[in-house]
Amino acid sequence: MRTRPDKEAQHVIGTSRTSQRPCARPSTARRRTSTCTVAVWGLVSLLVPGCAGSGNRALQPRTRDLGTLQQEAATAPDAPEPPYQIALVYASQQRYDDALRALHTALQRDGDYEPALTFMAKLFFDGGRSVEGAQYFSSRPLEAWSEPVRINVALLLGDAGRYDEARVLLEGARHGTHADAARANLAYLDWIEGRQARAGKEFEALEGALESPPARNNVALARLQRGDVAASARMLEDLATTHPEFTMAASNLALVLRHWLFEDDRAAVYEAVALGDAPPQLSEAVLHELLTGSAHEDAAPQIVPAPGEASEVPREPLESNDDASPN
Repeated sequence: MRTRPDKEAQHVIGTSRTSQRPCARPSTARRRTSTCTVAVWGLVSLLVPGCAGSGNRALQPRTRDLGTLQQEAATAPDAPEPPYQIALVYASQQRYDDALRALHTALQRDGDYEPALTFMAKLFFDGGRSVEGAQYFSSRPLEAWSEPVRINVALLLGDAGRYDEARVLLEGARHGTHADAARANLAYLDWIEGRQARAGKEFEALEGALESPPARNNVALARLQRGDVAASARMLEDLATTHPEFTMAASNLALVLRHWLFEDDRAAVYEAVALGDAPPQLSEAVLHELLTGSAHEDAAPQIVPAPGEASEVPREPLESNDDASPN
């Protein structure tokens, strides 16, 4: 199984796409070079203002009253902030398709609105749809965007296998305000491209400069990569305890406990924690809609909610008939 590094500087957009598949337990003699891999994390949402951790729960709307936000969106038809706030509410309710549509509306109002760009990238990434996310963003003027947005889009490109394009964006940010995040994400690309030793050295060199859960996760993996299994396990356990929302730490700790330290009972506890955090589910219909500007022929008809239910708000102000190129 693979332990997963985190992109950092995500509040890193979500979760690493490194797959986790069962593998044979390594022998005692070989466990430090086992092909069971831990997951490194990518950087994306770390750069969203106000985000403290990983996962959608770190992004909090200023109000959960959809009626109020819907009214704001209707009375200020050119303002991107109300539909962005609506997207945060939808995401907190696990209505990820509606969240994507709301973010798309925000970007139709202002194509450079940084919070919507960053959260859009996060949802694509967390939902395992980096290929579609990269397509959505690639037709947009990346060079005109802020460093945080470019760094986050670079993670989507890297996760989609477009490493050269990702590196160009990250190299351009190496000497800016978010230089440490850019370095961390370049190290993440090194890791997923098979250069774990070089990536691990960079993760450790950045220790202290970046204190987010993804960054600490990656330092723990660097320790593991060079054979300090006990230190890696301690760091991951501390991270899993202090930041339970960052379930990648629990997932990686379970792998270290099971495949390096052979503590199966403890591993099972952390495996259960990791399995409790499901990634966003994004439908083919909404992806088709965002990428082509038209509704998917198989899209289900809109169901009109019964009055009085808090989560139901007419969506018309959030929908647009304008064709827009994907981000």
